[in-house]
Amino acid sequence: MRKSVVSRGTTQHLRDRTSWIDTVAGVLAALVVSSACGGEPSTKRRNWFDTPFGPAVVGLAACPRPEGPLITEEEMRQLAHARIERGTSCWLAKKCEDSNAYRRDPEIQRRVIDAVASTPAYARSSVWVTTERGWVTLQGCLESPALRESLIDRVRRVAGVEAVFDELVVGTRARPRWKADPAWPVDQPKKGPTR
Repeated sequence: MRKSVVSRGTTQHLRDRTSWIDTVAGVLAALVVSSACGGEPSTKRRNWFDTPFGPAVVGLAACPRPEGPLITEEEMRQLAHARIERGTSCWLAKKCEDSNAYRRDPEIQRRVIDAVASTPAYARSSVWVTTERGWVTLQGCLESPALRESLIDRVRRVAGVEAVFDELVVGTRARPRWKADPAWPVDQPKKGPTR
């Protein structure tokens, strides 16, 4: 009886190759299905790639809520190839441990949100987090420039975060540096005298 011996490195290589093939197959299937529906691509905006997005803290009610990573079907088609290529190139060059550069984003997102939400100094702020390829975008309103710098520094130290993009503003009167959710004002209490 002959036993086959597979080293741990080879097993990991096969697992990585399988995950890469699964990722490419999934994106191609989505493109085929959307093409098979015929007609023009939808102009409806949605989170096609399930990019992690959500609030870490919502303590300033007057801070405009960001729309999030919503794109049209046409934009999704344009981005799909580049997203696959980024992960594949990085993995083939042995600069990444995974062929899917986006696979760990949900766990990084959870760690960032936990880090922000568990810090009492940010409780009176509103901060939303988006994570793509380990790159974290912070959007929201804080009470002071010092708090803003503290938050950015805190997020940079979270495991898995490769870069932090600052779209934060101080106070709620400043013009947002992000696209606000069109439904946001509807959710807010009406201003002025009530009868």
